Amino acid sequence: MSEKTSRKIMIKTGSRLHFGVINPFNRNMRLYISAGVYVDKPSNFVVISESTEKLVVRGCRSEEVLEKIRALEESLGERLYGEVEIRECVPRHVGLGSTTQLLLAVARGLMELNNVRKDLLEIAWRLGLGRISGVGTHLFTHGGFVIDAGKKDPYETKIPGLMFRTDFP
Repeated sequence: MSEKTSRKIMIKTGSRLHFGVINPFNRNMRLYISAGVYVDKPSNFVVISESTEKLVVRGCRSEEVLEKIRALEESLGERLYGEVEIRECVPRHVGLGSTTQLLLAVARGLMELNNVRKDLLEIAWRLGLGRISGVGTHLFTHGGFVIDAGKKDPYETKIPGLMFRTDFP
């Protein structure tokens, strides 16, 4: 008799401190160049279990996360299945990048369980992240201290690239 083992992914993210936007107005130079640093606490912690028939999100901020993941599914033209348990959430609206870190953690886990291969910057954009600054997305991926490359044009339809990264502290 064979027993199928369900896969489970656990992702813990920290937070980010955003040091502001350089040049938000002068279009003769690159716009919105931003800097920020990753910090371990406070943190998000999500556990995503394999499911072949449904998407369920439980825990803190579950309604908001489910809404964003449903929009991502529509944007990708693919269903994402899994049982998401959000066990810890970074406080909202205190300048720690809580939404970016949480959404990217859930999306990354679901995509891995569903064998969806997309660039994380593309996924972040489809989630509505990084319209001005790429700092949160780059810190999710790389940690440390980062400076993004800003935008040549305010209407660019991609997340600003990574200009500089170093370990911190």
